Amino acid sequence: MAKPDRAYYGIVAALPPLPRKGMEGFRPVHLAQSYKDLLDDRDRHTLELAYVQADHTNLLNRLTGSKQFVAGGNLAEDDIQRLVAGDASTWPYLTAFLEEVRTRNLTGQRKETELALARHALTFLIAQDNELLREWALVQVRLRLYTGQQAGESLRPVLLQEREVLQDILDQWSASGGAVEPLPENLMVIQRQSDIFQKEWDTDEWVWEFLEREENLEPFSLNALIGYALRQQICLRRSALLSSKSANLLDHLVGEAVQEFL
Repeated sequence: MAKPDRAYYGIVAALPPLPRKGMEGFRPVHLAQSYKDLLDDRDRHTLELAYVQADHTNLLNRLTGSKQFVAGGNLAEDDIQRLVAGDASTWPYLTAFLEEVRTRNLTGQRKETELALARHALTFLIAQDNELLREWALVQVRLRLYTGQQAGESLRPVLLQEREVLQDILDQWSASGGAVEPLPENLMVIQRQSDIFQKEWDTDEWVWEFLEREENLEPFSLNALIGYALRQQICLRRSALLSSKSANLLDHLVGEAVQEFL
């Protein structure tokens, strides 16, 4: 990765260790908001991309009639409402996504809307100048695609559509000159496990170690903050896994839609 332009010694030094196993008492911190006065504007804007999952959930909820609002994203409830009403977003992929929702009349159709958002968001992330965000997004796409390919043609129609969307994202990236590496063998072995809970846990462990390696390469850089923010998302997933191992929750986490990876 390219040498970072700016270092954030004070911020990184102040970050508490993240719990890798026990999640009791874990409280995520929105670094882009908490340290906005100490961050370069371009870096803050890039760091916000590590928190868009909550924004996506809130946007999908509003488009499909749910009033539930998830904390931890970049956008307040009023911001979400203005986007749905037609305001442009600072993120061009959200503006393009909402235009597609209106053009295709997808409002209220959760699965189709999720797939459209996944296509726009993941394509945008993979095209980022920041190499860590790009590599992280590519891992998520390849991981989900590999899982779908392992299932063959037995997937439900919506998941077959998801697989086509993911393959199209990779094909577009490859056509633009981007490199698409196969999943590491140890990660593919994890995906072949029959125990869903253990597979989810071990997958998160692999991603955690990947992010830690990237953070350690540039320990006081923007990438250190991005890696920390993404590992917080793993903590939230693990907290959900540990709080309930019900089949319904696991089905949800395994991924009825790509949106879970954003």
